[in-house]
Amino acid sequence: MTESIQVLIARHLDVDKAAVTETARLREDLDMDEISSMELGLAISELTGTEVSEEDMDELITVQDVMQFIQRAG
Repeated sequence: MTESIQVLIARHLDVDKAAVTETARLREDLDMDEISSMELGLAISELTGTEVSEEDMDELITVQDVMQFIQRAG
């Protein structure tokens, strides 16, 4: 996992960077709620230059899912 993605997720979900592992679940383990989901989606959009829909965010379950989404979009 790239550290920049780890930092991005930690910052937008307001969690310790050490908690952001590839298998961490965004909602259950990192307490992502609707607002932080929207904020993270906007951050991913800015990073990749690709629009991230609410449906896209609903499909991202783990940190690894976010990483794969960014790789596909980038």
